[in-house]
Amino acid sequence: MPERSRGPSRGRARLRRRLVQVSEYVGREGLGPLPLLLLALALACALGAGCDSGPRSDSAPPGAVANAGAPTLANAFRRRGKARLRVGVHTWELSSRVDQDYAAIAQAFEQALGAIGQPSAVDIEPFAVYGELTEALLAGRIDVARLESATYLEVRERGQLPLLALEQPAMATPRRAVVVTAADSAIASLADARGHSFAFGDQRTAVGRYLPQAALREAGVEAEALSRSRYMRRPDKIAAAVRLGEYDLGVLSYALYRREARAGTLRVVATIDDAPQPWVARRGLEPSLLRGLADALQAMDASRSLRSLGIVGFTAPDASVYEPVRAAKRAAAAFGPGTAR
Repeated sequence: MPERSRGPSRGRARLRRRLVQVSEYVGREGLGPLPLLLLALALACALGAGCDSGPRSDSAPPGAVANAGAPTLANAFRRRGKARLRVGVHTWELSSRVDQDYAAIAQAFEQALGAIGQPSAVDIEPFAVYGELTEALLAGRIDVARLESATYLEVRERGQLPLLALEQPAMATPRRAVVVTAADSAIASLADARGHSFAFGDQRTAVGRYLPQAALREAGVEAEALSRSRYMRRPDKIAAAVRLGEYDLGVLSYALYRREARAGTLRVVATIDDAPQPWVARRGLEPSLLRGLADALQAMDASRSLRSLGIVGFTAPDASVYEPVRAAKRAAAAFGPGTAR
């Protein structure tokens, strides 16, 4: 079964996550001490450090909170012993749209679990780094995760975790790595990368590392042939680094490249196909629950919420589609460390 509900309410937990994300953003962007002070106060309130959590009632005694003990959804879950299904997703954007983007999937999971007599609330847990997402899944801190191809291979090798379904990408947003350079660059192919700098992405992912490094090797370019290279966790930073001339080449997902292409400042050097994104469950979930979750995903159609994720539905599990990515991982292992700086 998913973990029983404990601790702070779902809303307060989500608020804490959002405030932590905002504080990280403020720190990265160097916005000064005042925003950080305000965030510290907000975090204290979210953690229950003496701040009132709602408006006061006219009929309530002084100091009382109007909604204290009220039958909120979170309190009702706790009273009924309702479980929570924790779903981990990766997002590098500071966005309030995470819950909205995954609303249809969360609803499908809730309905499926209710139908098999295991009613659960679904919590969408955002992770900024794939490594943290995979470790949480392997440790059982989340129940289900939306991974990408290389991180799926990693958790499969380390834990043989159940594969629930594969995403079916929309035609407009195929799963693909796109190597880009500045629009006015003389670089025409991957073979021209020799002597130039390269910004890679998350070093545990297919798009960020394994696919472009395997393609560079195939083009005859090893790590030491690059003037310098660097792994960058945020793909928007890669796009900016290439656009501003800090790096000569970089690798993006196709979805991000489409957004960046509108400005006309980047040009495609190469594209490399990736495998579909998998949905994976942790060890120890009951077989009936696994079947319910898998069926819920595979029965979904192209809802608006799915389209916001760049997909039109799900297909049955097929681990063989990840063999090209496995081969790319082997090739990238021989690529060499390069000069990351």
